[in-house]
Amino acid sequence: MKEKILVVGATGMLGAPVARRLRDIGFQVCVMTRRTARALRLFGKSFEVVESDITDLSGLERALDGCSGVHISLSGTVELIGVKNIVFVSKSIGIKKITYVSGTSVSEDNAWFPLIRQKLEAERVIKETGICYTIFCPTWFMESLSRFVKGNRAYMFGRQLWPYHFVAADDFAIIVARSYIRKDADCKRFITHGPEGILFRDALEKYCAACHPEVKHISKIPYWLSKIIARLKKSEDMKYISNFMEFFEKVGETGDPEEANRILGVPNTTLNQWLKDNCGERLTTT
Repeated sequence: MKEKILVVGATGMLGAPVARRLRDIGFQVCVMTRRTARALRLFGKSFEVVESDITDLSGLERALDGCSGVHISLSGTVELIGVKNIVFVSKSIGIKKITYVSGTSVSEDNAWFPLIRQKLEAERVIKETGICYTIFCPTWFMESLSRFVKGNRAYMFGRQLWPYHFVAADDFAIIVARSYIRKDADCKRFITHGPEGILFRDALEKYCAACHPEVKHISKIPYWLSKIIARLKKSEDMKYISNFMEFFEKVGETGDPEEANRILGVPNTTLNQWLKDNCGERLTTT
């Protein structure tokens, strides 16, 4: 009988490709979601779907029943409590492996930033379970560029002078799936970077040219102004993105992907290729 993996956060930008890739390499995949109809639209009937909330321990037990592993792809205020609940249930029913999405700049040096502090605590909780784990620390994702386009306008915060090695979500999914079949990936923490360093503005300009040609200009918003706008509009999303970009402008992209590349393979999708695959032929090669 095929082993079964639960994917928590499977309907999200990073979770969905992981769920599909795990199935493609031969695992049964269970998806836990609060919205069954959305999960069925995304995955069809070839996936097991359990409707539950990450705060519901009995729901977690149902979702983890018969599983050998669980992949955690969470964000926001529920992330840490979700990790703690998953770990608690996983220990009680004998889960063999936990995989978790952390971040490239997650380190003790950066624990002054609340999101980093939360992810550090989540990593600690997982490592102390005694269950085999693999923790992934990716940088920016190509799919996240869409968050910086609203209508016919694109914007970025601050100057963003550091280059980032953007990763395609599908490449990341391959890496996560491989960790379930590679013993040398057990009990390790992997930095995951894409194949090329690109300045954020350059990446956003390419994205707009390929996917949103109606956008003619990228507005650069200083942090002080973005915080005022977020407060006036009561936009938690804008507040989150602005704070996140201000953090990255201070610390840059950190970590060495050499071990991840050697054991799990190099993410090889360039931004140009990703744009061609996702946005058609508008892209001009540079």
